[in-house]
Amino acid sequence: MTEPNRVRPGNGCPPWCTADHRTTGNVHRVEVGAARVAGKYVPVVILQTPGGAPSVVISGPVFVEVHPDDQEDMARLLDLADQGELAGLIRQAADVTGGGVR
Repeated sequence: MTEPNRVRPGNGCPPWCTADHRTTGNVHRVEVGAARVAGKYVPVVILQTPGGAPSVVISGPVFVEVHPDDQEDMARLLDLADQGELAGLIRQAADVTGGGVR
């Protein structure tokens, strides 16, 4: 995972945020990592809008927001589909956001 943005202490960012807010506006963001799936770059990111809870998102060629109640099931499904690397990124993101997939 990219190192958190520590340039502006007290800027209201969650501790995991690495966003350059000059380009993302008020949206907090971090790329947890990326996997190769069928030759495509598929990043897993955490996004948080003002007043909202952080969201785990599979991005890239598709965009899927994984609801906290579904993160464990998504990781298991990805494991079953032999996409362990992507499943691991979902687990890592869930740990950061408090989803705590195991």
